[in-house]
Amino acid sequence: MLNGRRGRCKSICDAANVSERMLQYIKNYRQPSKETLLAIAISLGLEIDEIQHLLKKAGYALSASLPNDAVVCWFLSGDRKVDGTVPVLFHINEVLDELKLPLLMTRLKSS
Repeated sequence: MLNGRRGRCKSICDAANVSERMLQYIKNYRQPSKETLLAIAISLGLEIDEIQHLLKKAGYALSASLPNDAVVCWFLSGDRKVDGTVPVLFHINEVLDELKLPLLMTRLKSS
């Protein structure tokens, strides 16, 4: 049972590009950043209304008037044509990086 939990935790961390330490931080009732919550929610495949609800519970909100949030909303609303082999989180981060905006993650992937 413990290996199953550890494996699930690791796969969530890998998909969201967050460290296992950050997930433990959240599990211990600590407040994660908005970017970390977005990375986890997007990697879990949550819908935009579910993401809005999660952010609201944590005291955050998505706002189309903020450049980072506008990019996230654009990708999450409607049927955006993205390569299905690459997670949408990485497409979002690619655009954020091009615009010199903060990325949705807590660690960098080594190339």
